[in-house]
Amino acid sequence: MRRLKVTHKLALVLVTLSVGPLLVAALTGILPLGDEALFRSRGATTQQIALACTPFLEKNDQPKLQQSIRMSLQSEPSIREIRIRRFDDFVYYSTPDHDKLWTLGKDAPSTIDQMTISIRRSNKHWANLEVIFETQNWYAHGWGRLGLLIVIAFVLNGLSFSLFLNRILSVLDPNNAVPRRVRNTLDTIAGGVVVLDSGGRIMLANESFASSVGQTPQKLVGSRLDTLPWKLIENETIPWEIVLKSNKRIEGAKIFLPTASGADRCFVVNATPVQDAKDRLAGALISFEDVTNLEDQRQTLVKALSELEFSREQIRKQNEKLQELASRDALTGAINRRALFEHFEAMWEVKDAQSIGMVAMMMDIDHFKKLNDKHGHAAGDSVLKSVVNILHAVVGERGIVGRYGGEEFCVLVPNCPLEEGLAIAERIRVSIQVELKSPYSVTTSVGLSSSTFGAETIKTLLEQADRSLYAAKHGGRNNVRNWTPQIDQLEEQNQKRALAAQNLSVIDDHPISYHAVVSLHAALTYRHADTAVHCQRVSEYAVALGRGLLPVSDLYNLEIAGLLHDIGKIGVPDAVLLKPGRLTDEEWKYMEAHGPIGIAIVKAAFDCPAVTNVLQYHHCRFDGEKQDPSLPSGKDIPLEARIVCIVDAYDAMVSDRVYRKGMSQEDAFAELRRCAGTQFDPELVERFVERGVGWRPDSRFISMDVSEKEAVSLGYHLERVIHSFEVRDPASLKLRLEVLRSCARKSDLPHIAFIVDELIKDADRKTISEWESILPVLSDLIETCLTVQRAYLRHVGAQPLETDDCRSQALLQGKSDTKIADSVLVSLTAPVT
Repeated sequence: MRRLKVTHKLALVLVTLSVGPLLVAALTGILPLGDEALFRSRGATTQQIALACTPFLEKNDQPKLQQSIRMSLQSEPSIREIRIRRFDDFVYYSTPDHDKLWTLGKDAPSTIDQMTISIRRSNKHWANLEVIFETQNWYAHGWGRLGLLIVIAFVLNGLSFSLFLNRILSVLDPNNAVPRRVRNTLDTIAGGVVVLDSGGRIMLANESFASSVGQTPQKLVGSRLDTLPWKLIENETIPWEIVLKSNKRIEGAKIFLPTASGADRCFVVNATPVQDAKDRLAGALISFEDVTNLEDQRQTLVKALSELEFSREQIRKQNEKLQELASRDALTGAINRRALFEHFEAMWEVKDAQSIGMVAMMMDIDHFKKLNDKHGHAAGDSVLKSVVNILHAVVGERGIVGRYGGEEFCVLVPNCPLEEGLAIAERIRVSIQVELKSPYSVTTSVGLSSSTFGAETIKTLLEQADRSLYAAKHGGRNNVRNWTPQIDQLEEQNQKRALAAQNLSVIDDHPISYHAVVSLHAALTYRHADTAVHCQRVSEYAVALGRGLLPVSDLYNLEIAGLLHDIGKIGVPDAVLLKPGRLTDEEWKYMEAHGPIGIAIVKAAFDCPAVTNVLQYHHCRFDGEKQDPSLPSGKDIPLEARIVCIVDAYDAMVSDRVYRKGMSQEDAFAELRRCAGTQFDPELVERFVERGVGWRPDSRFISMDVSEKEAVSLGYHLERVIHSFEVRDPASLKLRLEVLRSCARKSDLPHIAFIVDELIKDADRKTISEWESILPVLSDLIETCLTVQRAYLRHVGAQPLETDDCRSQALLQGKSDTKIADSVLVSLTAPVT
């Protein structure tokens, strides 16, 4: 039979000793066992109920009285029935069965089962509280209660004594287990030290550890160390549990303990097993080193290092972006010129010039300036991007593609024979011609050179390719040329011829003489003033619509074409030209003949195809329907002719005729839009409508008295200024600007003189390559001069016709034979002096 443990035996003895006095007291009568105790207990209960109900009876608060009685019934299960009856038998409260069960008379004394007590008010009897209790059970008797009390005391004391003795014996006399000098020594240690038994309970904790966990050493003794709210690093185990299970030493384990402030304290734990005299595991010695400050500093350092690493990575990415931006062309994405030379120099250093060599290509988009002028810079930018995409597609990883400047590109292919380089260049040329055929019909010229030709530097190699490019352009464009020594000789000859042609062009007059223009327009004014004024308006409409679409020189030609687009009406008989009503079909044939007559007059007066093309094609339909198939249509019609077509129709619609009233501007715009895409260019129609172009004279010159000589001289010198600017001759430009300024001052035109002064200063300050920046000032000068000339033309148009005995009287009377027209042309085209 298994023997009882010592703690259980001691608990049994203690229970017996604690229960024995109760039994002795009951036998000697010291502890009452009869019904008197129950009677007194129930009387006290009844008294308490009476005291609780008295305040509510005095206030006559029936709800709270009932609530108080119900609470008493709930708190005292032995009460069966209850009633409160006033002195005059009025019942304040009664349970349902009280009358049936109440047996005491009015003045009868209370019994153990039925209690009555008087409730007084102002020291006078007021009411009776009558309580009926449950009938007694066996345990209601004194000996039954004593027995039950002994059993309960035996069980509870036995359990409590067993637990208490177990704990006391487990830590019995720790002073003997750990000497005082050892404890004192441990208290002097700055770190925390804890001694555990084999069950993980604390046998000793020094002051440092106790203060770290916010408790006293005495309170910690006997408790389990793992009951503290430790936090572990993920997937870690409590160090002392490992020691107590494996009997192995643990060093440098890290563990955290939350504090009242919410922060965590960090400890480095070293755990060592403790053996008894028989080398059995008796416990563990745990040391705690508080490294919270060091951990905070480490975390701060880690965070700082992380932020530095993040910043370094961000800086690296930004530098890569900046490097990319610095080495790439913003528009096309190709390598820019600076980066090209960096790559070229690096590749040149490792090239094998004596064997395969390297090929450099220079290429240029043909007539790119005209494409920009005709279709706008947005179209030019789109073409540049498309060209770069084609270059990358053809060259691929074989070489490097870069934008050399403007519309010029460069390709360098290392380890490439000349034959392969020529094949690549040809594929580039064909690809551009095929893929960019629509809508702009773009072609390119390519020049290339190989390092096998003996170039000593990359600069020399690029210069050879560049000269080959110019040879390709001079050879008709849209072709590929490779460098040879003969190309250099040919280039020198071309430069000499170009210089001679430039000098000659500076000396020669401009192909359009403004004197001839004024003379022709004056002839038209004397022939039919309304047509001349119509031509002036068309001219100004056309320039206003073409501004921003055409360069300055082309705007000048456009204005001349507008002034002379109906010059052929000089040859229309008066019977037709001056007829007040609608024309017959036969008469329309005479009127339609004014187009060929005008072209013949302009060709005889000037050598300017731009103006002639406007007169020849400004009646062409945009859709090409109902016209000679040989005539152009759509975008093939010159831009200037499409502009004149729109503004000519607009002015005809809004002008009054003897047989009809002119339209309103809104109706004319609506008609233009209706015919857009069929008769007119739809894009130009929208531009014309949105700009709201209107014909009005310049307020500065509307009433200016400008003589014919002054107006002609002003136009003559303006022509030569434009020509000097186009051929980029600084000397002649400055000289002709000074002459124009002198002419403006003599004609009392200070505004023109002021603009000329600004142009002279800009031309002196800037190089020829920077002359594009002075175009706005030059445009202002041209517009101002033309405004003065228009004022003169309006003055001429407003004068009354004097046809008696004039030279052109026969022409005005419809006798326009060839000899008369020729004689008029001779007089009109006489040079100005």
